[in-house]
Amino acid sequence: MKIVFSIIVSILINILTCGAQEVDNSHFKNKYGIALTPTRSPNVYGICLGPIGSESICGYPYFKKSHGLNIQFFGQGILWMYSPLNSFKNLKYQDENLAPIDTLIKYDALRAYHNGLLISIFGAIDTRVNGLTFSFFYGQGFRINGLALNLFRNQFNQVMGAEIGFINEAGSVRGIQIGLINKTQELKGIQLGIWNVNDKRKLPLINW
Repeated sequence: MKIVFSIIVSILINILTCGAQEVDNSHFKNKYGIALTPTRSPNVYGICLGPIGSESICGYPYFKKSHGLNIQFFGQGILWMYSPLNSFKNLKYQDENLAPIDTLIKYDALRAYHNGLLISIFGAIDTRVNGLTFSFFYGQGFRINGLALNLFRNQFNQVMGAEIGFINEAGSVRGIQIGLINKTQELKGIQLGIWNVNDKRKLPLINW
């Protein structure tokens, strides 16, 4: 019980202090093989293991990238999974290619990139994934190129592939959303679910 409490406190401290620090990570070197997360290393090639991800470490513009298998035993997703359901309306306008640089600094966005397989119990946040991200609860990120399989809820600015979960939200989708509720501002593909919303229409069962 003490271990679980310590991890929760650690996550909350990371979140509350996020954006309040500017850290020079330039002297940290890449890691190869197995690395413990969170880490300030700019790149990890191999396997990342830890209670939470490196996105918990602030300090724009020093992004942390993993290449291979990234396992977050808990993750930070549970703290965001109950945000309002209409939040998908704002997702399209938070693309790093469109947002002014001071906005990205203010919110310390895009702190972690994952190339490969990302697994966590509660889910990862503020991530860009090329590959597959999986959790039992929540996944949030700027872009998924591949498959977002977060069983309770997905929220991504851009989906290039597939979102699968009970609730799927995206700024734009080029691919497919599969769930009970699917919402996006811009769709080039298919939505399959009990209720489907996009910029063209709202329909049950299937939308395009």
